Amino acid sequence: MKDLFRLRTLFLLATGLAMNLSPLPLWAETAPPIPVTQGEAVTLTLKLINTGDAALKGVTVRCETATMPDWFVTEDVEAGVDLPVSNQPYVLVPFRFTLDKDAPIGEAEPMTLRIEDAEGAIWHKRFALDVQPRPKPEAFRLLQNYPNPFNPETWIPYELKAAANVQIRIYDPSGRLVRTLSLGHKQADFYTSRSEAAYWDGRNDTGERVSSGLYFYHLEAGSFSNVRKMLILK
Repeated sequence: MKDLFRLRTLFLLATGLAMNLSPLPLWAETAPPIPVTQGEAVTLTLKLINTGDAALKGVTVRCETATMPDWFVTEDVEAGVDLPVSNQPYVLVPFRFTLDKDAPIGEAEPMTLRIEDAEGAIWHKRFALDVQPRPKPEAFRLLQNYPNPFNPETWIPYELKAAANVQIRIYDPSGRLVRTLSLGHKQADFYTSRSEAAYWDGRNDTGERVSSGLYFYHLEAGSFSNVRKMLILK
């Protein structure tokens, strides 16, 4: 996790704020750009400290839509957390998102986080992302599926050091072909996230759910070939 910034002064005014003071930008400065990589799934961890005289309920963190770039693929907004006045020095609130693998390189993209409590009080924090080039794999690799064991669906990650036509065949323990996943022509890259890995819904080629047990998945990418095991538990 990347420690984005410490918001010690965020709640100096805390719950004494009138609702018409929203939005309330407490900082004019911007945090130093945060280095991220094209296609990276990022977790920024905020340390929120309530120094007011009343607890804050249901605090959430999200990106302001107006500052969200096109290559900001997903945003996972955590359920609201409560910030007590004391009892602990801070509360950690993760903010998760994924960058598109074609995000522009070398520009510090300014963005704004919106921090809001259940009463409607709003604070802002500016930050910037410094997008670095996405590295290329050094080898062909077939990785372990996840989750494993699974029911009923799973993802099969792999890496390609060069462009290739990719196909995954799934077999039962007797060697009978259960399902063929034809993934087409893929460029050299990491195919490890849920949005890019091969997906199997636990069905055979006729659309029927397969039974519990051990299965084998066989990746073919150009001249590369490899096999791994996976387990369905129902």
